[in-house]
Amino acid sequence: MTANPSYRPQASTEYWQGLVASVDALDLTAEVEHMEIRDTGYATMYGVTLTSLDGYKIFGYLSIPNGNGPFPARYYPSLYGSVVQPILTGWTNRMREKYVTFSLASRGQRKADVPFAADFPDLLTTGIESPDTFVYRGIIGDCYLGLRYLLVHPSVDTSKVIVHGNDAALITTSFSPTVKGLVVQPQLFYRTMELAPKTLSYPLEEINDYLRAHPGKTEKIANTLSFFDLRNFAPNVQAPTLLHAGPTGSLFGPERLGELAEAMPGKVEVFAAENSDYKDGVHIENWIAQASGVGEPILPRAWQTPPI
Repeated sequence: MTANPSYRPQASTEYWQGLVASVDALDLTAEVEHMEIRDTGYATMYGVTLTSLDGYKIFGYLSIPNGNGPFPARYYPSLYGSVVQPILTGWTNRMREKYVTFSLASRGQRKADVPFAADFPDLLTTGIESPDTFVYRGIIGDCYLGLRYLLVHPSVDTSKVIVHGNDAALITTSFSPTVKGLVVQPQLFYRTMELAPKTLSYPLEEINDYLRAHPGKTEKIANTLSFFDLRNFAPNVQAPTLLHAGPTGSLFGPERLGELAEAMPGKVEVFAAENSDYKDGVHIENWIAQASGVGEPILPRAWQTPPI
């Protein structure tokens, strides 16, 4: 084994097949609580608790439009951060009028932090010395369980499910041929050992911090991360994909994500961020509206008129 393995399609296959089988065997019975304070005139909000791998309780915000379904759906697997919002920050709440939305808090995040409350920074290196102990094994399992739950919900039109997030979104989508569209912004598990030394920014700076403190464990860390590299999963992503790159020349710029895009068999658009919430948001929302068949994009008021 080299000190810097890239990714391990063959070695990781059994690992992930085992995880998927374990999640598929879990009971989807949920504890559902009406969260009246988050209701609107056009949608009803529920808090959903699911039992994931190792009996861990995870949480999700489930919003269902008022009226007769089934409806298109947006699934937000957990992002890197302690707090999960019902919808992505900056997007309009009006999307809940037309879409079922399901936003997942995986193990360690608030509302899913018993018995494990993750620290930030620290989550990305928790248990990282082995693929079997790495916390992200459980987190990916949680995210896949959330997708399973959403896909059997009677309010969801399973032909119109969009997954939107970071690396966990791509990995989760690779486990399910049902997903209609994927919007993904790589952040954690693409060429990690190569790219982490090129940045001082978190979350990848966690890897640098850990290796400075434990230089003798480089080979173990590289091995674990090789199992999670997005290139392992890209060939199984059938859904049309909007690959949200960083700006040209940045750590995750479009020129670096070309290998990932080429590995996906479905239609892939590589979109370079413009460092503008307005410009990037409008582009993403237009793509989602087309992919989900909703028609007109649902834009926040601030995005409906271009800034001066």
